[in-house]
Amino acid sequence: MNWKLIVKSLGIAMQYVAATFLAPLIVAIIYQEVYAGLVFITAGVIVFISGWMIGSIETIHEELSLKEGTILVASLWLIVSLLSVPPFMILSDISFIDGWYESMSAWGTIGLSDIIPEMQTRSLLMFRSTAQWIGGVGIVVLSIAGVFKAGQNIFLAEGRTEHLRPNIYNTVKTIWWIYLLYTILSIIALLIVGMPLFDAINHTFTAISTSGLSTHSESIGYYNSFAIEMVLIVVMLMGSVSFANHHRLLQGKIKDFFVSPQQILLVILIFGVWLLIAPIQGSRESLFQIVSAVTTTGFSTVDLSPWTEFSKVLLIPIMIIGGSIGSTSGGIKLLRLWIMIKSTYWRVATSLSPHLIVNRIIEGEKYDSDAVNIVFRTTFMYLVAVLISGIVLMSYGYSAVDSFFQVSSTIGTVGLSVITDTPPLAKFILTIDMWLARLEFWAVIVFVAYFIKTLSNKISE
Repeated sequence: MNWKLIVKSLGIAMQYVAATFLAPLIVAIIYQEVYAGLVFITAGVIVFISGWMIGSIETIHEELSLKEGTILVASLWLIVSLLSVPPFMILSDISFIDGWYESMSAWGTIGLSDIIPEMQTRSLLMFRSTAQWIGGVGIVVLSIAGVFKAGQNIFLAEGRTEHLRPNIYNTVKTIWWIYLLYTILSIIALLIVGMPLFDAINHTFTAISTSGLSTHSESIGYYNSFAIEMVLIVVMLMGSVSFANHHRLLQGKIKDFFVSPQQILLVILIFGVWLLIAPIQGSRESLFQIVSAVTTTGFSTVDLSPWTEFSKVLLIPIMIIGGSIGSTSGGIKLLRLWIMIKSTYWRVATSLSPHLIVNRIIEGEKYDSDAVNIVFRTTFMYLVAVLISGIVLMSYGYSAVDSFFQVSSTIGTVGLSVITDTPPLAKFILTIDMWLARLEFWAVIVFVAYFIKTLSNKISE
């Protein structure tokens, strides 16, 4: 294990993270939030200098293996969330666990929060929105992918598989150009429909990254604007579409964009659940919440606590499923759902006709038995995490529906909430769930397993 290279990579990443503190610093200057400005400039400088010192380590070679890349990515997201805790603790006057919960929720694009936006400085609101916008595509890891020769391994370790260009560096550049384009268009659209500039920037950052933190306690319900809701529905949907499909759309391949199995499944899920919930909760309200849930964004226009148990239960599976692979959405992903459906069909078809040759190609990729098994194992880990964490919340007296709704929202990286004042231990477990969900489990499991194995070997020596 090349620990020097891993640590050096972390140092370089920390320098990128330091840039995140610039946006809230600018806002602090504009709104004359002197104390907050000092907090952010101090935190940013400390992170940058620390990263620069660590990143200056000399290494024998600059090539990360897949295992090293996986360890790097898992530790990177953990460290990034911890580095961002101090501003939350200082400016919101909350505990370390609460600060870590807020920080991991921001970077992991989950969108759960227990702090009241109206009581926070504008610079802190911008900080968490910027963290979500960056976390949506993982600029820290992707930046390293453009620096190191083994960027492909880091790219895969974070759960990304899209190849828009011949190499990873150009793929990363294309992803960011697409992301920036939609971000600018979204800000302009929200300004046109009447949202103030500061709110438009924040909500764009958290909508296109399918994250969902808002500058208001009532979230999007604060505006009570049909036009704003429609714009955000479009932005949330675009955030849940894979960058590969966006690339096709921008190249003029409109038919390819709409015939993708992931887009078809997305439409089926949205309108299928909407037809069941709309008669109970209302057409406008239910459509927004369903899109928010399935895209794993987490914006809301109404308080979900009074919703019927039936309506909440219907939102649980679509929060766990999430959006497209290669998008900013979380969850199991629509492509994995489609693979499970198709693989079941393949199994039944070949059982009935042993000599039948089936086409195992989905969206240009061949899925043999090993690839299909990985999909089922990943889905199994999601469901086990939901089960265990849901039982933990139930032990605190919350109802089964509310417990599993909250956990599904966390692990699906959604952010819709029906529970307030989460106990510290439960909040700690949910924070770990956020870490697991952001990296789709495998990177964290490899990270933990490696250290357990290393510790066991040392004990046995």
